[in-house]
Amino acid sequence: MADSKRERTADGLIAAATGCFARKGFAATTLDDIAAAAGVSRATAYRRHGGKWAYVDAVILAEADELIASLETLLSRVDTAEDLIRVLVGNAMRVIAEQPVMSRAAGPDIKATLPRFSTESHDTIAYLTARLTELLLPLRGVVLPRVDEDTVALFCEESVRFVLARVTTPTLDGLSRDPDAAAERAVMILVPAILSFHR
Repeated sequence: MADSKRERTADGLIAAATGCFARKGFAATTLDDIAAAAGVSRATAYRRHGGKWAYVDAVILAEADELIASLETLLSRVDTAEDLIRVLVGNAMRVIAEQPVMSRAAGPDIKATLPRFSTESHDTIAYLTARLTELLLPLRGVVLPRVDEDTVALFCEESVRFVLARVTTPTLDGLSRDPDAAAERAVMILVPAILSFHR
């Protein structure tokens, strides 16, 4: 019983943090705001996840799970490596644009959150790469060439980095956040790389 209450509190805190970040932004939101929105004390909020930036990371990973889940059904419809990249990049950028926290993190609050997508992004990139690798391993020999698991993981990591770069930095052509333009650019860059492993 205590474990389920703890889980409900943790889930409530993540939901409260999501709401606070979406409404107030990252810089303006405090741990006190998150605790109040969840109906718990500041000490409880801190004990569950740590400081405000730990909540930012937790919320980004929760939204990353939604992004990965959105890919699962779409992947069953791809026939080529090009289609795969279009689905991965285009869908990821559309989902990020619709998510309350990631869209804000990559948009109006980018100055506050850029380290989460660059110098402090190791955990986020590792998590997304691992989840994406799980999804793509069954596609070896079907859509992807028959390559080892490390090569699939490398391909997934570079795909994740491509999307993060596109949503956080402008491109010279001004199309950095256009999902279709980004997907076509990714096809030009990533498909030759993965197909080069096919011997």
